[in-house]
Parts: sequence; structure tokens; C-alpha cells
Amino acid sequence: ALKKEITHDMLTLSQAVANDIARMMYERVENVHSWSRLSIMQEAKIGDVDKRLSVFLKELNTSYGNIYRNIYVIDAQSNVVASSNSAQIGKTISELPNWFNIAQSSSKVSVSQLSGQTLPLSATILDANGDIEPFILIAEFNWQNIENILNSSAKQQTSAMLFNEQDLPIAKTSNWEG
Repeated sequence: ALKKEITHDMLTLSQAVANDIARMMYERVENVHSWSRLSIMQEAKIGDVDKRLSVFLKELNTSYGNIYRNIYVIDAQSNVVASSNSAQIGKTISELPNWFNIAQSSSKVSVSQLSGQTLPLSATILDANGDIEPFILIAEFNWQNIENILNSSAKQQTSAMLFNEQDLPIAKTSNWEG
């Protein structure tokens, strides 16, 4: 009876954690998708000369606290044309290795491979007519938020790990051993 209760409790806890992570990631994908459609993104076409787009991205980043590390827009040559971090403007970004894509109505949000504590999410910017522009919005999700969900679920004597579809670990509690 005790083993059955422990098994039930662990299944319930793991489902709750999985739901929290799924909700967190759904919200991030929706953010990137909706932001890439905002009219202010058209400022990228003129190189964000008046920095309206960069100010907007900085305000977005600030309003989300520690959810994002950085939010920026790159052109077809991977040059940063607007950013929540002004020091990044004009720099060239290395190509982001794609992990998978998520279909969103008439477009997609690309999820790049996890790099340290950063998970880049990106979407192509569309104009008012829904035509593709040669600019990409990238939001660097702070992966520590996922680890915080795992850590808050584990008691002192327990630990948890999150695996990807190839059964490779992508997040773990701070007390994970092994």
C-alpha cells in the first residue's frame, strides 16, 4: 500500500511539473509569435534609425523580469538591427542550430538548441499584409526558469531531471547526483 501511494504521488507530481513546463514554454512561443507580427517590427526595414524598436524590445525584456536574457532582431546577414541590449546592435550573430519548429497559424516559431542557460526562440517578421520580411525576431529564454520549476517540485531528499526526445538530459534539480 505504501509503495502504491508513493508511486501515485510521484506520478501526480511529475504530471504537475510537466504541465508547468508546458505552460511556461507555450507562453514563450506565443510571445515570440505575436511580437513578430507587431507593426513596430517594421522599424527593422529602416535599420531602426530612431531606436524605437530597440526601446520597445528593452521595455519588453524589462517587463518580463528574468524570463528572457535578451530580445533582438537580425537581418538576412545575421546582423543585429535592434536589441534590448544596445551593445549588441551592429554585431553579427552566429547561426542558431535549429532544434525544432512549432507551427503557428500561417508561420512558425523556431526553437534553437539549448546553449548553457539560454534557449533561443525565433520567428520571421511579417509585414502588415502577411508577407515575409528578411528579418527575424529572436528571444533568448532564460532556461533557469525551467530548472526553478524542477527545483521547486523536489523536496530535500528527492531530485528530478528533464529529458528531450532522445532521452538526453536538458534540465535537472540542483541536488541531482549522478
